[in-house]
Amino acid sequence: MRWLWVIGLLAACAEPATSLDAGRASSAKACEDCHAEEAREHARSAHAGAFTSPLFAREWALAPSAFCARCHAPRVANALDEPELAARGVDCETCHLDGDTVRATRVTGTAPHPSRVDPALATTDACRGCHQVDFPSSPGQALQDTVAEWEAAGAPGGACQRCHMPRAGTRRRHDFPGARDQETLARALDVRVSAAHDGWSTQATLALEAAGAGHAVPTGDVFRRLVVRASDDAGGERAVELGRHFVFSDGAPWRPLRDDRVPAVGVREVTLRLRGRASRVRWAVEHWSVPPETAARTGLPRETLHRELARGALDVPATDGARAP
Repeated sequence: MRWLWVIGLLAACAEPATSLDAGRASSAKACEDCHAEEAREHARSAHAGAFTSPLFAREWALAPSAFCARCHAPRVANALDEPELAARGVDCETCHLDGDTVRATRVTGTAPHPSRVDPALATTDACRGCHQVDFPSSPGQALQDTVAEWEAAGAPGGACQRCHMPRAGTRRRHDFPGARDQETLARALDVRVSAAHDGWSTQATLALEAAGAGHAVPTGDVFRRLVVRASDDAGGERAVELGRHFVFSDGAPWRPLRDDRVPAVGVREVTLRLRGRASRVRWAVEHWSVPPETAARTGLPRETLHRELARGALDVPATDGARAP
């Protein structure tokens, strides 16, 4: 079951406290009156679509799980009983409402509702509850491991919000750019490519470093994959999938097999060998929400599951190796 983006920091709701309880499914909409920009950003975020994204909706229909709903529909006790509220995913109230009081990182004293400053909203602890989660059947074995990856790397860049809630003037954005955002993905990796002939074959080597991420790439859901490709003008192509790999069977806990993702610190080197002595090599690095073979079986549009991080090409000298700029 999918685990997407879940904890955020909407600025503050904007109706009197009485209206906050007027209707569970509509009360978060009251925030839009005064926080229109934040609301527009949030509407296009993965938080807003945590329960209704095509991939999650497909899997929920196959196997609804209270464990998954805890983060994909956190405002409901039973998503099957309250589908309208569940469909709001992670909304304003999820992160900002504590009873009748709105929590925020700063308050002006002029809001028409009770407010209080909660410094935790500006820290990684605000995200930890859904981005550091164990398998329900295997306590201690991480299902979502993003926070631990970031901590093991020395907490680079500060809290999650620095990258996933970038500043927009005096406020922070609420569209939570991440794995669905092309610009964020492109910044996540440094890619260095070299190619050389090796006998009657051509060897392309890609050195991948998560210099702009602060955690492994890909991170989050265990099904996500980084696909690295190399091809030549004759139509030859090789590809490898990087990710977290498990051995699993019905009724048994998943057993980790290997983790060959790009680490939070260090370089992952991928070597792809093409037949023949190619004069030019093309390469690409792609992010997939699920393995490509699985993606083909979902029936979902490719653009909902696939993003390209980087691509390029380089000529291969007759004898010496070539390195992409």
